[in-house]
Amino acid sequence: MSGRSAKYWLAGSRCPNSWQLILLARNSDAMLHAFLSMTNRDLFEVSLELAVAQSTLARASAMLDSLRPE
Repeated sequence: MSGRSAKYWLAGSRCPNSWQLILLARNSDAMLHAFLSMTNRDLFEVSLELAVAQSTLARASAMLDSLRPE
């Protein structure tokens, strides 16, 4: 995607194509959340957030385990 594409989108003179939307959602959590919200897929959004939370908790648990004296 180019800066020129973004300028067209913001000006409302053109809209992103499907591949550009996929790239935006892949690289932007805000875009993914907005897209899911507009498609009434809020439960799917919650499952994504839970997966992120689970991964974060697993990393935190591993860090705490590494700090524990043996």
